Amino acid sequence: MRRILVHSTGNAKGQQRARDKRLAKAREDLDKLQHSAGGRYYNTAEKIAARIGVITKTRRVSGCLHTEITTDDSGRPALSWHFDEDVLQAEAAVDGWYALLTTLAPEQADPSEVLRRHKGQGAVERRYGDFKGPLAVTPIFVQENSASPH
Repeated sequence: MRRILVHSTGNAKGQQRARDKRLAKAREDLDKLQHSAGGRYYNTAEKIAARIGVITKTRRVSGCLHTEITTDDSGRPALSWHFDEDVLQAEAAVDGWYALLTTLAPEQADPSEVLRRHKGQGAVERRYGDFKGPLAVTPIFVQENSASPH
């Protein structure tokens, strides 16, 4: 088994956009929670922690999110949070990289040949789809635009 590492600028841009979107949504949720901490619905540290758990799971930010829940003298909880920039930079550093696994020996195919074969796989799959034919639906042809026949 051979592994060839490939970098794709298109994949890198897509992963960066997805991360930015994910962080923006998490930031919005966490800001709402921070403002409502100690209020009617999030009046205990446990409720805030439970909501943070939901946010980290749904927004997939558990690796880079750091939170701290404190309480004042009256027992009212408060939330502070931030994203770890070192973790975000480490994630950005691997954007666009993926591995191709092949059983072809180096004598059979160099890395560029393996990549060329991988890129050609889409054409093979399209040809198979063309051979198999379009979706099995019955076409409907409209003869007239009016709702009632003449």
